[in-house]
Amino acid sequence: MTAVVAFLPTVAALSRRNLIRMVRMPAILVPMLVMPIFFVIAFTGSFDGISRVEGYPTPKVINWVAAFAMLQGASFAGVGSAGAISNDLENGFMDRLLVSPIRRSVILVAPLVYTAVRACIPLTTVVVVALIADADLPGGALGLLVAYVGGIGGAAVLGCFGLAVVLRMGDIRAMTIVQMTGFMLMFPSIGQVPISLLQGWMRAVARVNPVTNLLRGPDFADWLAVQGEVRSPLEMTSPRSDRRWLTVNAVSFRGVQRLLILHDSTEVHNL
Repeated sequence: MTAVVAFLPTVAALSRRNLIRMVRMPAILVPMLVMPIFFVIAFTGSFDGISRVEGYPTPKVINWVAAFAMLQGASFAGVGSAGAISNDLENGFMDRLLVSPIRRSVILVAPLVYTAVRACIPLTTVVVVALIADADLPGGALGLLVAYVGGIGGAAVLGCFGLAVVLRMGDIRAMTIVQMTGFMLMFPSIGQVPISLLQGWMRAVARVNPVTNLLRGPDFADWLAVQGEVRSPLEMTSPRSDRRWLTVNAVSFRGVQRLLILHDSTEVHNL
């Protein structure tokens, strides 16, 4: 019990130290706020007409772009945890931690806690900007909670990768690898358009990109959220193959539950 009590205050103290440094250094805070906001504004204004393309799952491009902008902002938070460790390596603070009487796991957990807290900043900022731009939230509070969990989870995964690279190389130059990895994961995905509208190598890469799994399926979630008022089937591509189409119906089952009925409508869709 003593070890656990000693562990948590140390994690809290190191996480607070990183947060204070973030506030005192605008160069750390500004990019993760400015870039997602710029992305939302630029893509919503320049590509608004794409929502009128047949097959685009939402009438407002902001509904699609906002999710990607949230994940993009969270990825900056994930890179930030690696940046905090790399700075500690450079200024010698890491050496002091290694010789201090603390559990070694604290050195890894504290930056990830810092990442989770830091990720909430761009996530909340993008949500506010999206709502001002008249974005829809058909999933309500639960859908927003899922978006936060996905964003924080994505930031934590990238943070773990960044910590591994920085600690393995032991040099702040490792940050270049972490940043490029985050960039290469984010943009070859379904962040701008659904996978059914992608072509060529972009479609092939997006299919295996793990970021796609964080972003995919908003059309299904939006449809399912309003089935209490709307009784209409949904046509969507199969998660296993973009060449196959599924028609989904929701039937009331035992009061508040719903039974989903799916059938393959590829032949009808291709007529």
